[in-house]
Amino acid sequence: MKLERINSYSMDKCYAIGRIELDGRVCYVIAAEKTDDCVLLDEKGSYIETIWKGPSGTMSIVPLENTNGGFLATRRFFSPNDSAESRIYACFRGKNGWEQHEIAFLPFTHRFGTIKGDDGTLYVIASSIKDEHHYKDDWSHPGKLYGAALPQDAEAWAREGGKLEFSVLKDGLTKNHGWAAWGEKVAISSDNGVYSVKAPRKMGDGFEVEKLIAEPTSDIYFADIDSDGRDEMITISPFHGDTVSIYHERDGRYEKEYEHGRKLGMAHALERVEADGREYFLIGNRKETMDITLFYYDGCYRYETLFSGAGSANFLVDGDLLIATNREINSVDFYRIRHDG
Repeated sequence: MKLERINSYSMDKCYAIGRIELDGRVCYVIAAEKTDDCVLLDEKGSYIETIWKGPSGTMSIVPLENTNGGFLATRRFFSPNDSAESRIYACFRGKNGWEQHEIAFLPFTHRFGTIKGDDGTLYVIASSIKDEHHYKDDWSHPGKLYGAALPQDAEAWAREGGKLEFSVLKDGLTKNHGWAAWGEKVAISSDNGVYSVKAPRKMGDGFEVEKLIAEPTSDIYFADIDSDGRDEMITISPFHGDTVSIYHERDGRYEKEYEHGRKLGMAHALERVEADGREYFLIGNRKETMDITLFYYDGCYRYETLFSGAGSANFLVDGDLLIATNREINSVDFYRIRHDG
């Protein structure tokens, strides 16, 4: 597998990525971690328009189904030390441009996403990285995991001033950082371990929260890279750490089967790639070599470096297209994923 860079867009401290369909056209929403803007790019990585002017402080961008390009996004999370004003907005393209509607004031909210219940209800699952902050690098107040139902017509609700009503699903989560969609569940990771969350079967039922592993974990993702019909879990540890591990599921339990012998400074970006009927992990690290590394299984776990000097904060894979917010070089890069060796 190879990566061919096809375009770049300059953005200071670029961070969050989201895929939307606007007027029948696939587009990508990109927002900065710090003071830069949020913009819309096309499939070739070319600029379309500015959605909002900075500062952004955006950690997550989540498409909203049944809307024309609508999405949810965090703003004002600038760092673990500057996130007490973090909020969630619903964003829609109106007649006079893009609109933003604040739907939740949720301090220290880092990542979030949506999950659907069996009855079709859409829920927002959000993670706060801490609960209070009094001095630099204050981790003495653990964060929480929250859940809230979205109304069926989320666009009309948001425009009428609707606010999410969150309940606490799990508290006591220090450095509650990672978030991954996983089939009908989501998974979050913290210093207290990795947890899965399943939505209520119907409105009024409770969420199902299950602890998968106890090891301190910064980020997680899932893919069936050994093709046995069960997803492996790849982890980065500890918080903003340099150790990559792969866990295999046996009898409902995840057991560590591989630990990467090479340290990847501040490993951060994680995604799954599918090619030729197989699944792979992609990982990007933000310090030292700043590689994009491919992990795969060929009788044993193997890896290869696809690109160096990127410094990726996040990835989004869309078919044979990889979009990377290469934060450390202030560049949103579009790559073609080639499977010709």
